[in-house]
Amino acid sequence: MSIRTATKMSSDARRRCILDVAKSLFAERGFLGVTTRQLAAAVGVTEPVIYEHFSSKRGLYDEVLLEESKLQGAEFVRTLEPFERARDDRGFFQAAGRFLLARSSRDPGKLRFLLQVLLEGGDSARLFYDNQVLPTHEYLRKYIETRISEGAFRPVDSRVATRQFISFVVYHNSLQLLVDDKFMENNTTDVIEEVVSNFLGGLRQLG
Repeated sequence: MSIRTATKMSSDARRRCILDVAKSLFAERGFLGVTTRQLAAAVGVTEPVIYEHFSSKRGLYDEVLLEESKLQGAEFVRTLEPFERARDDRGFFQAAGRFLLARSSRDPGKLRFLLQVLLEGGDSARLFYDNQVLPTHEYLRKYIETRISEGAFRPVDSRVATRQFISFVVYHNSLQLLVDDKFMENNTTDVIEEVVSNFLGGLRQLG
C-alpha cells in the first residue's frame, strides 16, 4: 500500500488497516521485533498517524489481541451452541476440537502471535488469558458440569477434564503447524474423532 493510497482513506478505514497490518507484523516478529516506524512504513503512513489512532505501540498490540480474542470467543460459542442445545456430546466436542484446530490452521501466523504473547508475559498475556483462554475453558467446563448434573457424565473434576481436552488439541495443533511432526500424520478429522471417542469414553456413565 502506498502512502498516497493510505492518506486517502477515511479515519476508520485507516485505523482498520493499521490493526490488520499490526496483527500480521506482530505475528511474524513479536512485540519487541516491530517498531512503530516499521509499522507506519508497512501501512503507508507516517509515525504520527499511528499515534493519532493509538496511544502507544503497547496499546495497539493489546487492541489487536483483545479484538482477536473477542472475535474468536463469539465464533466459538456460535459454533457449539447448536450441539449444546441438542445435548449432542460427540458433536459438541468434535466441533470444539475442529474449531480450535482450524482457528490456527487458517492462519498459522495467528498461532505464532498468541504464543509470542504468552512467552512475553505481562499485561498482554493476562489480557489474552482473561479474554480468550479462560472463557474457552469455562464454556467447556460448564457443559461438562451440566452433563454431570443430568447424569450423562460421571462425577469427574470438570476443570481437569476441560484442560485435558484443550491441552491435547492445542499441543497437537502446535506441533502440526510449527514443526515437521513425524509422530502423528493422521488426517485432522480422524484425529479429532479418535480424541473425542477416547475423551467421552472416560466421561460417560457406564450402563
